[in-house]
Amino acid sequence: MKRKTTFLKYIVVLFTLFVISNVNAQVTAPNGTENWEEGTVGQNITWNTGGYSGNVDIHYSTDNGGTWNLIVLNTINDGTEAWLIPNTLSINALVRVQDTGGAGFIDQSDAVFTIAGINAVTSPNGGENWEGGSSQTITWSTIGTVTNSTIEYFDGSGWTTLTTTGSGNSYTWNPVNNTPTTSALVRVTNSAGASTDQSDASFTISGINAVTSPNGGENWEEGSSQTITWTTVGTVVNSTIEYFNGSGWTTLTTTASGNSYTWNPVNNTPTTAALVRVTNTAGASTDQSDATFTIAGINAVTSPNGGENWEEGSSQNITWSTFGTVANSTIEYFNGSGWTTLTTTASGNSYTWNPVNNTPTTIALVRVTNTAGASTDQSDATFTIAGINAVTAPNGGEFWLVGASENITWSTIGTVINSTIEYYHGSGWTTLTTTASGNSYTWNPIPATPTTNALVRISNSAGSSIDQSDAVFTIHQPKLGIPTLTAPIDQATLVLPTPTFTWTQHLDLTFIFEDDQFYELIISTDQWFSTVIYTNISIATSGASTSFDLGTTATSLLLNTKYYWKVRSKRTDVVPTIYSPWSATFTFTTTPAVVVPTQTFPLSGTVYTNTPTFYWFTGVVSASQFFEVWYGVSGTVVAPVDQSAVGTSGSVGGTLVPGGTVGTSINYTIPGGSALISNTNYEWWVRSTDGTNRSDWSSMASFLTSSTNGGPVTPVGTYPTLGEDQYTNNPYLYWYIVTQVTGLQFEVVYGTDNTTPSSATPVPVMTGDQQHVAFGTVGTNYFYQLSGLVSSTTYYWWVRSTDGVNYSSWSPIYTFSTTSSTGSPVKPVLTYPANSETVYFPDVSLHWYVTTIATDLKYNLEWGTNTTRAGNTGTPQTGLTN
Repeated sequence: MKRKTTFLKYIVVLFTLFVISNVNAQVTAPNGTENWEEGTVGQNITWNTGGYSGNVDIHYSTDNGGTWNLIVLNTINDGTEAWLIPNTLSINALVRVQDTGGAGFIDQSDAVFTIAGINAVTSPNGGENWEGGSSQTITWSTIGTVTNSTIEYFDGSGWTTLTTTGSGNSYTWNPVNNTPTTSALVRVTNSAGASTDQSDASFTISGINAVTSPNGGENWEEGSSQTITWTTVGTVVNSTIEYFNGSGWTTLTTTASGNSYTWNPVNNTPTTAALVRVTNTAGASTDQSDATFTIAGINAVTSPNGGENWEEGSSQNITWSTFGTVANSTIEYFNGSGWTTLTTTASGNSYTWNPVNNTPTTIALVRVTNTAGASTDQSDATFTIAGINAVTAPNGGEFWLVGASENITWSTIGTVINSTIEYYHGSGWTTLTTTASGNSYTWNPIPATPTTNALVRISNSAGSSIDQSDAVFTIHQPKLGIPTLTAPIDQATLVLPTPTFTWTQHLDLTFIFEDDQFYELIISTDQWFSTVIYTNISIATSGASTSFDLGTTATSLLLNTKYYWKVRSKRTDVVPTIYSPWSATFTFTTTPAVVVPTQTFPLSGTVYTNTPTFYWFTGVVSASQFFEVWYGVSGTVVAPVDQSAVGTSGSVGGTLVPGGTVGTSINYTIPGGSALISNTNYEWWVRSTDGTNRSDWSSMASFLTSSTNGGPVTPVGTYPTLGEDQYTNNPYLYWYIVTQVTGLQFEVVYGTDNTTPSSATPVPVMTGDQQHVAFGTVGTNYFYQLSGLVSSTTYYWWVRSTDGVNYSSWSPIYTFSTTSSTGSPVKPVLTYPANSETVYFPDVSLHWYVTTIATDLKYNLEWGTNTTRAGNTGTPQTGLTN
């Protein structure tokens, strides 16, 4: 009951001079269609006071005004009243406010409103069968809207809350609780009020009730067929069957139906602590055997059970224990790589193993199995079967020398008193000893029976364990052949200071390992090799012939010095390293700093000029080599002598051309200001110098200057001259003259007739189809190109010179043949260096020509140190057009 006294109201009463007896009151809430939840606190009834100063009474109706129920009497008319909604549910509720004194102040809700709450549980409402663990829907009806509902279930002994926040008119119970019962109920209550309802009658939660067999004390033999039975409450679709083997649970099935399951075969884990458990597969209801039962079978191997040392070949007892009675047991042993059966009919609890097998191992095991079932046990840890384990040396690939002392070694499992040692030499076994002890035996000396198929075999003298070398080894008596030196040849001169040494191996096929593997090279300045200039102890063989370029090292020999060298072969893939005797000793002398030039022109005969050019050549040592020329009139000039001072001749009567004038050229032309005398014999010499050193003077060469200083000279044809095939019908003809006459012109005759033309001038007499090409056409060229020849035809040609007045004789007859093809690759002819010339510098120009005039030819070039293309070391050049 609310009592309000307001000072303002008393003031109004005291000073009001009149009474309002007919006031217009109006209820504003609830005024129709509201949904007020039963049991809620804080719902306010509100109205318009209409200026009435008296107290009011408030009632509510749940039957649309048929009957009224008191909410509050004589409360202050302040327009509001807090109402604790009763749990009388109705959709026809009204609220009325009236004056307490009956002065006429009265009003009620304009329309009915709802007092909401729980009406009735609709499912489960009695008789249902819900499986424990399944998903089910609980439903109920309400009056109006209930915010939250509390859901509870009764399991036959008490109530359990599922949720306090159920909304709407349903709740998914998942999973249904796993307490099977036939007395289950569900109750739904307004969480905010007191309205509630429960199932009209009990329903069933089905599940496992009790295991009936095995339920304790049974003795089931492993491997047999047995029936597991149980009872259920209601109907269970699938049951999970498990058994306990004394240490953990194992599932037999998850789909057992009804109330029994055939266990076949009973599992092979013998135990006295077995249990069976049956569980609703869809839920959690479960039961197990009330007490343990026995699964009979093999229990445990007791000997050997780990750590024993049984010698192979001995007699030993295998023992084990069982649960219950086992008719026959299978005995097996593990030798480290696999299991071997000893017997399948062992009875009782022991078996005599005689003899213990001859496979020595430290990881042996014994396993005992029920022959009729699957129960089994093996040694808890490995034990040892003692005997020969493995040959460790020689075990394959070794090289043992005849007469040497070597240790044969082997490993054993356990202790072997005596071992027998044998060796195989390619045709049979020979016993070395039968009383070797420990794990090694010294074989001394190794017999003189060379073989590449040797083996060693070791066996237990008292047993049968045995092992031999995994692969063959070699007993050898090596002997390497002495290398044969080839270059530089013995007593060679003018050898470069970085020569390439070559030698060949000498094979002796009567010995093993006759092939050379490496070589040792030694170079000295004395024949006793007491002063070693260079040595290399590891030059790899490159087959029958091996070479070594000193230029690939930092060593360079001295110039003009005599050296000694030798080689021996060796093999390092045998122990100890074997060597051949040293080869013969070769000597060579390095090139001097400068070399005596060789004159080439003029050497004799007549020159048709008073300003001839002297020619010579030399394999130069360096590009900075200069030349000096000495010449004079025969009978007057004196042969020069060697002098230490460069630039002097050492004699008189001649002319010295110093190196500063000649330079590095290999020719010198007498200038016009120093022209020679016509029709006079001259002699000349040449030498080289590097500015510090100088060579000896060359030998003397002589020549005669012409009295006419020129004249026609018979040319010499150079190409084609010997019937060469021409792959063109427009070939070139080439020639030269053997004098230095200048200004001469040339004429050519050619044709298929081989008759030499007459010497008539200016036009010779010719035969057949011969044609004359006059000097006005050929000119001063030393060549002429023919044209329009016939293919596959033999031609002849001649050439002569003329100064316009006089004519030389015709040259000898020359010949060539045209071909049916006008172009094809041809084999080139090497020209320089091509005849074992010595070249004294590393940059060499190679020269060749082809005996055709085929055009657009390109060349491939290879070079190296071998006499054949195979193994050449130079980088091949392709596509050369020079």
